[in-house]
Amino acid sequence: MAPAAIKKWFLVHKWTSLVSMVFLLMLCVTGLPLIFYHEIDHALGYSIDAPDVADPAQRANIDDIVRDAASRRPDDKVQYLVGNADEPELWFVRMGADINALEASAFYIYDARTGDFLHDYPLGQGVMNIVFRLHYDMFAGIAGTLFLGLMGLVFVASLISGIVLYGPYMRKLRFGDIRRLRSKRIKWLDIHNFTGVVTFVWLFVVALTGVINTLSIPIFGQWQASQLAEMVAAQPERPI
Repeated sequence: MAPAAIKKWFLVHKWTSLVSMVFLLMLCVTGLPLIFYHEIDHALGYSIDAPDVADPAQRANIDDIVRDAASRRPDDKVQYLVGNADEPELWFVRMGADINALEASAFYIYDARTGDFLHDYPLGQGVMNIVFRLHYDMFAGIAGTLFLGLMGLVFVASLISGIVLYGPYMRKLRFGDIRRLRSKRIKWLDIHNFTGVVTFVWLFVVALTGVINTLSIPIFGQWQASQLAEMVAAQPERPI
């Protein structure tokens, strides 16, 4: 590689790494507790388990659940009702100021077997909400989410430029070699390159899927406002 090309790739790698580093550190620190979000929520009392029932196989009428949720907030709209494969005994109902609202006004939990109202999940409360919002949008709404998506793309550029820049030099060493007897700069460069190569695929997948996740919000909002709204309007009297 020509010296001029090396310099360009070095600048790309340097600045993309520096720009994305702070946000990546924040995402890593907040992402770890979010892996255990469900367990922490239960421990803090924000979420609940469904009670035991005599007939676990029975299923409640979904329309009754939707009507009950709507009656609890007459000025709001039921945006959707969803289940969870890990908790088949529960239904979750999200409410919004209107059918297209990006922010939820309430999140109800119902027993999927009896239709009983179980819990009004406290929105915007607790330490896990702070952790989630930092990880999700940095308390900046859709702009924060899209900004984190941009940082994901910058990080992808950092990974690719690192492979292009250091790949030719790493081929001269045995895999995993750390030149400990050389200067500290060389030793840390070898450690940097080795950890980068070992984790490259994982980091690339995490960054790219993270970018895709940030785009899910406008995509889902567009689907709600277009196709979903058309399906509901075409059959207003049909049961869910």
